[in-house]
Amino acid sequence: MTFNVRDYGAVGDGLALDQQALQTAIDACNAAGGGTVLVPTGSYLTGTVQVKSGVNLHLEAGARIVAADDAALYPVICPTPFGNLPGQIQAVIWIEKAERVRVTGPGVIDGGGAIAPSYNDACEMFFRPALVFCRDCHDLQFLEVTLLNTRFWTLHL
Repeated sequence: MTFNVRDYGAVGDGLALDQQALQTAIDACNAAGGGTVLVPTGSYLTGTVQVKSGVNLHLEAGARIVAADDAALYPVICPTPFGNLPGQIQAVIWIEKAERVRVTGPGVIDGGGAIAPSYNDACEMFFRPALVFCRDCHDLQFLEVTLLNTRFWTLHL
């Protein structure tokens, strides 16, 4: 089955927040036992989306998932200790306790961090979401998709 994110309300204009539409399409695909979540050509502004078991998140040519610049859209996935400062993991694409997950297609997942901070500045920043964070997953594949402009880790497996 194919679940087109536009059928779930995604606009893809790079201005409207498409996070809820992306997540709803992913949830519907997972509830149906799996399939393909199709992201057609366009620019989809989002905070964290959690990809679940059985889902192939497929980005067509010209499709771009873009991280919004609003910390409130990224829940803390897990806290982490970092020296004297408490840390946290946030991500644009979050995959946890999932199996048979694919992220495919010639599209782009863009973390919105085109200008990398210096090491010292990065250490002081509280909001730096990873691009893709995976934990406790089995049978996971990334094929063709371009990952760029991350603010933190690009692909954490």
